[in-house]
Amino acid sequence: MTMNISRRNKANKTKATVTDKSKMILNLPNNIAEEREIEVFESTGNQSAHRLSRVSQRETSLCWAADDTELTNVRVQYTTYGINPMSVLFTENCKVPSPRENDLDVVISIEASTVSKADCLRRCGRYSNSSRNSVFPQTPGVDCVGHIVKCSSFAAETHGVKIFDRVAAFFSPELIGEGGNARFAILPSSHLISVPDKLDAAEAVCIVNAYVPAFQCIQLALEDEIVPNRYKPTAVRGFVVLVIDGWTGIGRAIVELLLLFGNASTEVYATGPARQHNFITSLGAQPIDCNEKNWPSHICGNVDLAFDGTCHDGFTSSYRSLNDAGVLICFGMNHIELQTMRTSCLYHFDRQRISHTLDSMPRAKLYDGIWECFNKDRNQFKDDLHFLFSLLLKGNIWPKVACRVPLVDVPRAQKKLQKEGFTMSGFIVCEPWS
Repeated sequence: MTMNISRRNKANKTKATVTDKSKMILNLPNNIAEEREIEVFESTGNQSAHRLSRVSQRETSLCWAADDTELTNVRVQYTTYGINPMSVLFTENCKVPSPRENDLDVVISIEASTVSKADCLRRCGRYSNSSRNSVFPQTPGVDCVGHIVKCSSFAAETHGVKIFDRVAAFFSPELIGEGGNARFAILPSSHLISVPDKLDAAEAVCIVNAYVPAFQCIQLALEDEIVPNRYKPTAVRGFVVLVIDGWTGIGRAIVELLLLFGNASTEVYATGPARQHNFITSLGAQPIDCNEKNWPSHICGNVDLAFDGTCHDGFTSSYRSLNDAGVLICFGMNHIELQTMRTSCLYHFDRQRISHTLDSMPRAKLYDGIWECFNKDRNQFKDDLHFLFSLLLKGNIWPKVACRVPLVDVPRAQKKLQKEGFTMSGFIVCEPWS
C-alpha cells in the first residue's frame, strides 16, 4: 500500500485523481482499500472551480434535508489506541444521527474537516484531556465546515440556526467520541459559527484550525499594550518578532498576520530548516536557522515578541531572545508531543514540568487553547473568526491546503503527518464526499 503525494504549482487549479480497484471507495468493508495511488496537487489561488466540482455532492445531502430521503453516514473510526494509524483507523457505514426534538443539537453535512496533530495524539491516548479518550469508538477530525441538514425547533429558536445554514464548528473535549472525518456529524448548535458561501470549505476549515489560535496568540502578546481596536493591532508596527517554526501550522499563520498588521519597520524572523527558507521568504519573513547558535547576533536580546509552539528546549532560547520588555507566547509543545508518539515518556508529566518552567519566566504567557478561548467569550470568538473569514475573502491571508483526501485516506494522511513530525508547510484536509 503506497501513498504518493506530489505538489505542483499550478495557479487556480486543484486536481485529485484516484485509482481504486474497488471503484466505490466509500462503501468498503471496515478496512482500507488495497493498491490505491493518490496524486494530490497543491491548491493555490481561487478555489471556485474546486467548489463547483462538489456542488452535486453537497446538493445530495441538502436535498435529503428537504425531503428526508434516507442516506447512509460514512465515518472514520477507531476502537482502541495505537501509534500506527494504518492498523487502528477504519471506515464504517452507519446511520445518520438525528437530534431529539428538545435537544439543542443539529446534524451537519460536512464539506471539509481537518487531519491534524490533535487527531494523532488522541488516537495514541496521549491527549491532555483524558475524558475525551475514555469512550470508544471515536472519530477523528477536530474542525469542520458544512451545512445544517437536521435541526430541532428548539435549537432554531434558541440559537437562530436553520436548515441549509453554512457553518463552521470544532469538536470540543466534551463531545466524547465525535469528530469531523465523516459525511455527517451531530453537534451542539451553540458551537456553530456562520461561514460565507463564497469561501472554499477546505480553506475555511484551516482558518478555524490555525488562524484563530494565531490571532488569539497575537492578542495575548499585546494585552498589555494600548490597542484601541482589536482588529487593527497596529502596536506590532516597528516590533522585532521571532516565530519558532514560522513555516508550518499556527506559526505560519502568526507570520502572515503579523506582516499584515505591521509595516515596513516590522521585522519578522521565522526559524525553519534550510529547505523551507525560500518558503519563509515568500511569506515576507526573514528565515533563520533552527539552532539558536546560528541566529543573527542583532536579534539576540532585542526581540519584542516571540512565539514558540515547539518547546524543543523548554522555551529557554525563545525567552533569551527577548529584550527587557519583550513577551514570549508559548502556544504548544510540538517537540514533546512528537516524542510521546515514539516513546513511552509521560506526556502529562512533561506538560507539568513545562508549566513549572514557565513559572520562572515572568514575561512568558501560555496560550490556553482554542476551546478555552471559546468558552471564555463566545461572542468575541465568533467575531474573531468572522474577521479572519473577511481577510480570507479579501485575499489578505492564504491558508495553504497541501493535501485534500477522501475518508479512506485519512489513515495514510495521519501517517504522513506523523512522519513529517507534525510540521508541514500546508494543511491536510479531508473532503468526505470525494
